[in-house]
Amino acid sequence: MRSVGWLCLHGSDASHSAQRRLPANLRLSALNVAVLKPTVKRCGQRSIPMSDQNWLKSNVAYTRKLVHSAAEGAHSGEGAFLNGEPLAPYLNRWAWSALSPALLGAFIGTLAAWSSARRKPIRTVIHGAIGCAIGFGAGFTWKSRRLGASMANGALKEIGHARDERWLETHPIDYA
Repeated sequence: MRSVGWLCLHGSDASHSAQRRLPANLRLSALNVAVLKPTVKRCGQRSIPMSDQNWLKSNVAYTRKLVHSAAEGAHSGEGAFLNGEPLAPYLNRWAWSALSPALLGAFIGTLAAWSSARRKPIRTVIHGAIGCAIGFGAGFTWKSRRLGASMANGALKEIGHARDERWLETHPIDYA
């Protein structure tokens, strides 16, 4: 088995012939062959496999950084949408405008339960309430889509910056 980056070739013949064809600085140790692990590159030295603990710490720290940058980006997107105004008037306006889809959903849910073969009053009420909740959620989501888009755009920008920073850390650029 031969491991190059994340590509792995299986078979005993492939590993021995591949090991002989590789230059000395690219030959892989048995530790790196058995399991796919990222490697730590050292200048002028062989690649050394990263331990599981270091790999886990690195990925957990990177995930935390991505989540933190997404939250910061969403907050900045919200601020860009609101332009210093409070959020409460927007929420109030969106909730009031979502009542008509909620009533339509309640009507459709009630009609669906009433038109079935078993006309039980509790079933009609439950279907009406479910239709009302779905209608209200859909109407509120539709009315607040510009805020959501602004927050998502800000989050994606910040995540992009964090990913670019991580890439530059792992792939340093030598200008020499």
